[in-house]
Amino acid sequence: MKRLLDSITLVVLIALIVDSSLYAQAPAKKKGPTIQELQQQVIDLQAKGQGLQEQVQKSQQQVIDLQGKLLECQGAVKSNAPNPMKEALEAFQTFDSTVNSGANYQVYRDALIQLRVKVDRLPDSDLSGRMRKTLEKFLDAGTLWNTFIASRGRGSFSVEAREILPKYGYNSRNPPDLNSAYSTIIQQGLSEAKNFALDDSEGLKR
Repeated sequence: MKRLLDSITLVVLIALIVDSSLYAQAPAKKKGPTIQELQQQVIDLQAKGQGLQEQVQKSQQQVIDLQGKLLECQGAVKSNAPNPMKEALEAFQTFDSTVNSGANYQVYRDALIQLRVKVDRLPDSDLSGRMRKTLEKFLDAGTLWNTFIASRGRGSFSVEAREILPKYGYNSRNPPDLNSAYSTIIQQGLSEAKNFALDDSEGLKR
């Protein structure tokens, strides 16, 4: 009986020893962060967020500065850009001076080409429309002048010349002296051109 009790006691002791060794080998449960640690993490995140916000504000200010510089550049380009109306007015004045200086047909034609380039660049408006009509007079006069030169003063008329003359009150069936006709038309155009420089209705800066 005693031996049986001793055997039972030994088994119980062995079981206790094995259980304690297994408990010692079992990994300890990881502890979660403390309240202080969590608070510190929140503070760190807030600091990072503040830094990012400052960077965003700095970037926004840089964008505003760049936009301001862009507007300044655009204003400078606009102020230096050519004024088509002003150039056209100056071209009419140059043309007037050229014609009244006793220009021959070749010089007249070259000056007319330069004038046409300036007038063709004009945007549509009441004044530019009047300029184009005056330019048309100069072009018609140039055609009549060329016809006069080609006919060597004999009074022969091209079909184009006969179509132009009625526009200015001339009878194509009883043609006038072409020399007189184109000279008169040129003077009419120059008279109209003088009024362009006096017209400030479009706020021209001269």
